[in-house]
Amino acid sequence: MWIAPASALAILIIFAFFLLRDWRFAFLVSLSSLPGYSAAALIPVFVLPEHPPVVTAGSLYLCGYVLASFVASAIAIRIAVGDTKLEAVRGTIRRLLPVALWSAILCMVTSVLGIHLGAIPAISGIAAFAALSMASAFFCTALTPLLFSYSEAFIERTNRLRERRDRLLDRLAFLVQPRWGLSIGGIALIFAVLGAFGGGVRPLPNVWQLAAWAAAVFAIAWASCFDLRRGLAATLSILLMALLAYWASAGYASDETAAYLGYATLGLVSLPIALMALQTTLFAKEGDNVTVALLRASERTSVPIAFASTAAALCFLCLQGAVAASALTVCGGLAAILVVPALTTAIHALFPPRVSLEDAFKSR
Repeated sequence: MWIAPASALAILIIFAFFLLRDWRFAFLVSLSSLPGYSAAALIPVFVLPEHPPVVTAGSLYLCGYVLASFVASAIAIRIAVGDTKLEAVRGTIRRLLPVALWSAILCMVTSVLGIHLGAIPAISGIAAFAALSMASAFFCTALTPLLFSYSEAFIERTNRLRERRDRLLDRLAFLVQPRWGLSIGGIALIFAVLGAFGGGVRPLPNVWQLAAWAAAVFAIAWASCFDLRRGLAATLSILLMALLAYWASAGYASDETAAYLGYATLGLVSLPIALMALQTTLFAKEGDNVTVALLRASERTSVPIAFASTAAALCFLCLQGAVAASALTVCGGLAAILVVPALTTAIHALFPPRVSLEDAFKSR
Protein backbone atom coordinates (compact mmCIF):
# COMPACT_ATOMS: atom_id res chain seq x y z
CA MET A 1 0.00 0.00 0.00
CA TRP A 2 2.80 2.42 0.88
CA ILE A 3 5.32 1.22 -1.73
CA ALA A 4 3.92 3.27 -4.63
CA PRO A 5 3.74 6.62 -2.73
CA ALA A 6 7.19 6.01 -1.23
CA SER A 7 8.61 5.26 -4.66
CA ALA A 8 7.01 8.40 -6.09
CA LEU A 9 8.45 10.54 -3.28
CA ALA A 10 11.88 8.99 -3.82
CA ILE A 11 11.68 9.88 -7.52
CA LEU A 12 10.82 13.49 -6.70
CA ILE A 13 13.74 13.77 -4.27
CA ILE A 14 16.23 12.17 -6.67
CA PHE A 15 15.30 14.42 -9.59
CA ALA A 16 15.32 17.49 -7.37
CA PHE A 17 18.80 16.50 -6.23
CA PHE A 18 20.04 16.12 -9.81
CA LEU A 19 18.58 19.54 -10.58
CA LEU A 20 20.09 21.33 -7.57
CA ARG A 21 22.85 18.97 -6.37
CA ASP A 22 21.94 19.65 -2.76
CA TRP A 23 20.00 17.19 -0.59
CA ARG A 24 18.51 19.92 1.59
CA PHE A 25 17.01 21.66 -1.40
CA ALA A 26 15.90 18.32 -2.81
CA PHE A 27 13.90 17.38 0.29
CA LEU A 28 12.51 20.90 0.51
CA VAL A 29 11.31 20.96 -3.09
CA SER A 30 9.76 17.49 -2.84
CA LEU A 31 7.80 18.22 0.34
CA SER A 32 7.03 21.92 -0.15
CA SER A 33 3.51 21.22 -1.51
CA LEU A 34 2.57 19.13 1.52
CA PRO A 35 1.55 21.91 3.97
CA GLY A 36 -0.83 23.54 1.50
CA TYR A 37 -2.19 20.24 0.25
CA SER A 38 -2.78 19.06 3.82
CA ALA A 39 -4.49 22.33 4.73
CA ALA A 40 -6.88 21.94 1.78
CA ALA A 41 -7.60 18.35 2.82
CA LEU A 42 -8.51 19.50 6.35
CA ILE A 43 -11.13 21.99 5.10
CA PRO A 44 -14.35 20.00 4.70
CA VAL A 45 -15.75 22.35 2.05
CA PHE A 46 -13.01 21.39 -0.40
CA VAL A 47 -13.35 17.81 -1.57
CA LEU A 48 -11.76 16.04 -4.52
CA PRO A 49 -13.58 13.67 -6.84
CA GLU A 50 -13.44 10.11 -5.55
CA HIS A 51 -12.36 8.52 -8.83
CA PRO A 52 -9.63 8.16 -9.94
CA PRO A 53 -7.89 9.49 -6.80
CA VAL A 54 -4.33 8.79 -7.94
CA VAL A 55 -4.32 10.90 -11.09
CA THR A 56 -6.33 13.75 -9.61
CA ALA A 57 -4.56 14.02 -6.25
CA GLY A 58 -1.13 13.32 -7.71
CA SER A 59 -1.39 15.97 -10.40
CA LEU A 60 -2.52 18.65 -7.95
CA TYR A 61 0.40 17.88 -5.63
CA LEU A 62 2.83 17.82 -8.55
CA CYS A 63 1.76 21.32 -9.63
CA GLY A 64 3.46 22.53 -6.47
CA TYR A 65 6.52 20.39 -7.18
CA VAL A 66 6.98 21.93 -10.64
CA LEU A 67 6.69 25.45 -9.23
CA ALA A 68 9.04 24.64 -6.33
CA SER A 69 11.68 23.30 -8.74
CA PHE A 70 11.48 26.55 -10.72
CA VAL A 71 11.85 28.72 -7.61
CA ALA A 72 14.64 26.64 -6.05
CA SER A 73 16.63 26.77 -9.27
CA ALA A 74 16.34 30.58 -9.33
CA ILE A 75 17.50 30.85 -5.70
CA ALA A 76 20.46 28.53 -6.32
CA ILE A 77 21.54 30.63 -9.31
CA ARG A 78 21.34 33.86 -7.29
CA ILE A 79 23.47 32.39 -4.51
CA ALA A 80 25.96 31.07 -7.07
CA VAL A 81 26.46 34.52 -8.63
CA GLY A 82 27.32 36.08 -5.27
CA ASP A 83 24.08 37.10 -3.53
CA THR A 84 23.75 36.47 0.17
CA LYS A 85 20.96 34.08 1.11
CA LEU A 86 18.80 37.00 2.27
CA GLU A 87 19.36 38.89 -0.99
CA ALA A 88 18.64 35.73 -2.96
CA VAL A 89 15.36 35.10 -1.15
CA ARG A 90 14.23 38.74 -1.37
CA GLY A 91 15.17 39.01 -5.03
CA THR A 92 13.46 35.74 -5.92
CA ILE A 93 10.21 36.63 -4.16
CA ARG A 94 10.13 40.15 -5.62
CA ARG A 95 10.93 38.95 -9.13
CA LEU A 96 9.07 35.65 -9.38
CA LEU A 97 5.97 36.22 -7.25
CA PRO A 98 4.01 37.76 -10.18
CA VAL A 99 5.19 34.93 -12.44
CA ALA A 100 4.09 32.31 -9.90
CA LEU A 101 0.76 34.06 -9.25
CA TRP A 102 -0.27 34.36 -12.89
CA SER A 103 0.99 30.84 -13.66
CA ALA A 104 -1.09 29.46 -10.79
CA ILE A 105 -4.18 31.33 -11.99
CA LEU A 106 -3.73 30.03 -15.52
CA CYS A 107 -3.09 26.52 -14.19
CA MET A 108 -6.29 26.54 -12.09
CA VAL A 109 -8.45 27.97 -14.88
CA THR A 110 -7.11 25.39 -17.31
CA SER A 111 -7.72 22.62 -14.82
CA VAL A 112 -11.25 23.66 -13.89
CA LEU A 113 -12.37 24.64 -17.41
CA GLY A 114 -10.94 21.54 -19.09
CA ILE A 115 -12.15 20.16 -22.39
CA HIS A 116 -14.65 17.99 -20.52
CA LEU A 117 -16.26 21.03 -18.92
CA GLY A 118 -19.17 20.24 -16.64
CA ALA A 119 -18.46 16.50 -16.37
CA ILE A 120 -16.82 16.59 -12.96
CA PRO A 121 -18.17 17.51 -9.54
CA ALA A 122 -16.12 19.18 -6.79
CA ILE A 123 -14.68 21.90 -9.03
CA SER A 124 -14.01 24.15 -6.02
CA GLY A 125 -11.99 21.34 -4.43
CA ILE A 126 -9.78 20.96 -7.50
CA ALA A 127 -9.07 24.71 -7.60
CA ALA A 128 -8.47 24.95 -3.83
CA PHE A 129 -6.06 22.01 -3.71
CA ALA A 130 -4.11 23.36 -6.69
CA ALA A 131 -3.98 26.91 -5.28
CA LEU A 132 -2.90 25.94 -1.76
CA SER A 133 -0.36 23.41 -3.02
CA MET A 134 1.31 25.98 -5.27
CA ALA A 135 1.18 28.74 -2.63
CA SER A 136 2.80 26.41 -0.12
CA ALA A 137 5.41 25.32 -2.66
CA PHE A 138 6.35 28.88 -3.56
CA PHE A 139 6.71 30.33 -0.07
CA CYS A 140 8.24 27.25 1.58
CA THR A 141 10.83 26.99 -1.18
CA ALA A 142 11.52 30.73 -1.18
CA LEU A 143 11.81 31.22 2.59
CA THR A 144 13.23 28.02 4.03
CA PRO A 145 16.71 28.49 2.41
CA LEU A 146 17.26 31.25 4.99
CA LEU A 147 17.81 28.44 7.50
CA PHE A 148 20.66 26.92 5.48
CA SER A 149 24.31 27.84 5.05
CA TYR A 150 26.04 27.64 1.69
CA SER A 151 29.68 26.64 1.32
CA GLU A 152 32.13 27.54 -1.40
CA ALA A 153 31.78 23.97 -2.65
CA PHE A 154 28.05 24.50 -3.21
CA ILE A 155 28.66 27.73 -5.14
CA GLU A 156 31.40 26.14 -7.25
CA ARG A 157 29.26 23.07 -7.96
CA THR A 158 26.26 25.20 -8.97
CA ASN A 159 28.32 27.37 -11.31
CA ARG A 160 29.84 24.31 -12.99
CA LEU A 161 26.37 22.88 -13.51
CA ARG A 162 25.14 26.16 -14.97
CA GLU A 163 27.99 26.31 -17.47
CA ARG A 164 27.47 22.70 -18.53
CA ARG A 165 23.72 23.11 -18.93
CA ASP A 166 24.08 26.43 -20.75
CA ARG A 167 26.26 24.72 -23.34
CA LEU A 168 23.54 22.12 -23.86
CA LEU A 169 20.83 24.77 -24.09
CA ASP A 170 22.80 26.58 -26.79
CA ARG A 171 21.67 23.79 -29.11
CA LEU A 172 18.09 25.03 -28.73
CA ALA A 173 18.95 28.51 -30.00
CA PHE A 174 17.56 27.56 -33.43
CA LEU A 175 14.04 27.79 -31.94
CA VAL A 176 14.16 31.59 -32.13
CA GLN A 177 14.85 31.55 -35.87
CA PRO A 178 11.65 32.33 -37.80
CA ARG A 179 11.98 29.44 -40.27
CA TRP A 180 12.37 26.94 -37.44
CA GLY A 181 9.59 28.58 -35.49
CA LEU A 182 7.25 28.20 -38.45
CA SER A 183 8.35 24.59 -39.01
CA ILE A 184 7.77 23.57 -35.39
CA GLY A 185 4.49 25.47 -35.40
CA GLY A 186 3.41 23.37 -38.40
CA ILE A 187 4.38 20.18 -36.57
CA ALA A 188 2.37 21.31 -33.55
CA LEU A 189 -0.62 21.93 -35.84
CA ILE A 190 -0.36 18.36 -37.14
CA PHE A 191 -0.43 16.98 -33.61
CA ALA A 192 -3.38 19.24 -32.76
CA VAL A 193 -5.33 17.82 -35.72
CA LEU A 194 -4.40 14.28 -34.70
CA GLY A 195 -5.59 15.05 -31.19
CA ALA A 196 -8.89 16.48 -32.44
CA PHE A 197 -9.67 13.50 -34.64
CA GLY A 198 -7.91 10.83 -32.59
CA GLY A 199 -10.74 10.40 -30.14
CA GLY A 200 -12.52 7.98 -32.45
CA VAL A 201 -16.13 7.52 -31.48
CA ARG A 202 -15.87 9.87 -28.51
CA PRO A 203 -17.37 13.20 -29.61
CA LEU A 204 -15.54 16.45 -29.12
CA PRO A 205 -16.94 18.73 -26.41
CA ASN A 206 -19.54 21.27 -27.41
CA VAL A 207 -17.85 23.76 -29.73
CA TRP A 208 -19.17 26.71 -27.73
CA GLN A 209 -17.83 25.21 -24.50
CA LEU A 210 -14.44 24.73 -26.11
CA ALA A 211 -14.49 28.28 -27.52
CA ALA A 212 -15.42 29.73 -24.13
CA TRP A 213 -12.63 27.76 -22.46
CA ALA A 214 -10.08 28.94 -25.05
CA ALA A 215 -11.28 32.54 -24.70
CA ALA A 216 -10.90 32.40 -20.91
CA VAL A 217 -7.38 30.97 -21.18
CA PHE A 218 -6.42 33.55 -23.81
CA ALA A 219 -7.77 36.43 -21.72
CA ILE A 220 -5.68 35.39 -18.73
CA ALA A 221 -2.60 34.68 -20.86
CA TRP A 222 -2.90 38.06 -22.57
CA ALA A 223 -3.39 39.90 -19.28
CA SER A 224 -0.45 38.14 -17.64
CA CYS A 225 1.98 38.37 -20.57
CA PHE A 226 1.16 42.05 -21.35
CA ASP A 227 1.51 41.14 -25.02
CA LEU A 228 -0.96 39.80 -27.55
CA ARG A 229 1.59 37.63 -29.36
CA ARG A 230 3.06 35.96 -26.28
CA GLY A 231 -0.43 35.41 -24.90
CA LEU A 232 -1.54 33.84 -28.17
CA ALA A 233 1.52 31.56 -28.26
CA ALA A 234 0.83 30.36 -24.71
CA THR A 235 -2.87 29.83 -25.46
CA LEU A 236 -2.15 27.82 -28.62
CA SER A 237 0.35 25.66 -26.72
CA ILE A 238 -2.20 24.95 -23.99
CA LEU A 239 -4.89 24.24 -26.60
CA LEU A 240 -2.52 21.74 -28.21
CA MET A 241 -2.17 19.97 -24.87
CA ALA A 242 -5.96 19.99 -24.40
CA LEU A 243 -6.41 18.22 -27.74
CA LEU A 244 -3.69 15.71 -26.87
CA ALA A 245 -5.47 15.06 -23.57
CA TYR A 246 -8.66 14.43 -25.53
CA TRP A 247 -6.74 12.01 -27.76
CA ALA A 248 -5.33 10.20 -24.72
CA SER A 249 -8.79 9.90 -23.20
CA ALA A 250 -9.96 7.90 -26.23
CA GLY A 251 -8.41 4.77 -24.75
CA TYR A 252 -10.88 4.79 -21.85
CA ALA A 253 -14.22 3.07 -22.18
CA SER A 254 -15.80 5.25 -19.53
CA ASP A 255 -16.63 8.85 -20.35
CA GLU A 256 -16.30 9.63 -16.64
CA THR A 257 -12.72 8.34 -16.45
CA ALA A 258 -11.79 10.22 -19.62
CA ALA A 259 -13.20 13.40 -18.14
CA TYR A 260 -11.11 12.99 -15.02
CA LEU A 261 -8.01 12.52 -17.14
CA GLY A 262 -8.64 15.82 -18.91
CA TYR A 263 -9.22 17.69 -15.66
CA ALA A 264 -6.38 16.12 -13.72
CA THR A 265 -3.60 16.61 -16.22
CA LEU A 266 -4.44 19.81 -18.09
CA GLY A 267 -3.61 22.03 -15.14
CA LEU A 268 -0.30 20.28 -14.56
CA VAL A 269 0.82 20.36 -18.20
CA SER A 270 -0.19 24.02 -18.62
CA LEU A 271 1.96 25.16 -15.69
CA PRO A 272 5.37 24.77 -17.45
CA ILE A 273 3.93 26.54 -20.50
CA ALA A 274 2.78 29.45 -18.34
CA LEU A 275 6.15 29.64 -16.56
CA MET A 276 8.04 29.82 -19.86
CA ALA A 277 5.73 32.47 -21.32
CA LEU A 278 5.79 34.63 -18.19
CA GLN A 279 9.54 34.34 -17.77
CA THR A 280 9.86 35.63 -21.34
CA THR A 281 7.57 38.51 -20.42
CA LEU A 282 9.80 39.33 -17.45
CA PHE A 283 12.86 39.74 -19.65
CA ALA A 284 10.90 41.62 -22.32
CA LYS A 285 9.76 44.16 -19.72
CA GLU A 286 13.43 44.74 -18.86
CA GLY A 287 14.04 45.89 -22.44
CA ASP A 288 15.12 42.74 -24.26
CA ASN A 289 13.83 42.17 -27.76
CA VAL A 290 11.80 39.04 -28.44
CA THR A 291 14.79 36.90 -29.47
CA VAL A 292 16.95 37.76 -26.48
CA ALA A 293 14.00 37.45 -24.08
CA LEU A 294 13.19 33.97 -25.40
CA LEU A 295 16.81 32.83 -25.15
CA ARG A 296 17.18 34.12 -21.59
CA ALA A 297 13.86 32.60 -20.54
CA SER A 298 14.84 29.27 -22.05
CA GLU A 299 18.16 29.39 -20.22
CA ARG A 300 16.49 29.99 -16.84
CA THR A 301 13.37 27.86 -17.24
CA SER A 302 14.10 24.86 -19.47
CA VAL A 303 16.26 22.93 -17.01
CA PRO A 304 13.88 22.98 -14.00
CA ILE A 305 10.94 22.23 -16.30
CA ALA A 306 12.76 19.26 -17.85
CA PHE A 307 13.68 17.75 -14.47
CA ALA A 308 10.32 18.43 -12.82
CA SER A 309 8.23 17.18 -15.76
CA THR A 310 10.25 13.98 -16.04
CA ALA A 311 9.95 13.34 -12.31
CA ALA A 312 6.19 13.96 -12.41
CA ALA A 313 5.78 11.61 -15.36
CA LEU A 314 7.65 8.82 -13.56
CA CYS A 315 5.50 9.41 -10.47
CA PHE A 316 2.37 8.77 -12.51
CA LEU A 317 3.87 5.49 -13.68
CA CYS A 318 4.56 4.49 -10.08
CA LEU A 319 1.03 5.37 -9.01
CA GLN A 320 -1.03 2.60 -10.59
CA GLY A 321 0.68 2.90 -13.96
CA ALA A 322 -1.13 6.01 -15.21
CA VAL A 323 0.52 5.86 -18.64
CA ALA A 324 -1.68 8.46 -20.35
CA ALA A 325 -1.13 11.02 -17.58
CA SER A 326 2.60 10.30 -17.67
CA ALA A 327 2.79 10.82 -21.44
CA LEU A 328 0.81 14.07 -21.24
CA THR A 329 3.12 15.39 -18.52
CA VAL A 330 6.17 14.76 -20.71
CA CYS A 331 4.40 16.46 -23.62
CA GLY A 332 3.67 19.46 -21.41
CA GLY A 333 7.34 19.86 -20.58
CA LEU A 334 8.32 19.53 -24.24
CA ALA A 335 5.66 22.05 -25.24
CA ALA A 336 7.07 24.58 -22.77
CA ILE A 337 10.67 24.08 -23.88
CA LEU A 338 10.13 23.75 -27.64
CA VAL A 339 6.67 24.87 -28.75
CA VAL A 340 6.29 28.11 -26.76
CA PRO A 341 9.55 29.71 -28.05
CA ALA A 342 8.87 28.45 -31.58
CA LEU A 343 5.28 29.72 -31.70
CA THR A 344 6.27 33.05 -30.16
CA THR A 345 8.97 33.47 -32.81
CA ALA A 346 6.62 32.41 -35.62
CA ILE A 347 3.84 34.79 -34.53
CA HIS A 348 6.29 37.68 -34.24
CA ALA A 349 7.62 36.85 -37.71
CA LEU A 350 4.13 36.71 -39.25
CA PHE A 351 2.77 39.71 -37.35
CA PRO A 352 5.73 41.90 -36.37
CA PRO A 353 4.97 44.59 -33.79
CA ARG A 354 5.25 48.22 -34.71
CA VAL A 355 8.31 49.71 -33.01
CA SER A 356 9.08 53.40 -32.71
CA LEU A 357 12.57 54.68 -33.43
CA GLU A 358 13.09 55.49 -29.75
CA ASP A 359 12.07 51.99 -28.66
CA ALA A 360 14.30 50.44 -31.33
CA PHE A 361 17.35 52.12 -29.81
CA LYS A 362 16.31 51.09 -26.30
CA SER A 363 15.86 47.39 -27.12
CA ARG A 364 18.83 45.06 -27.02
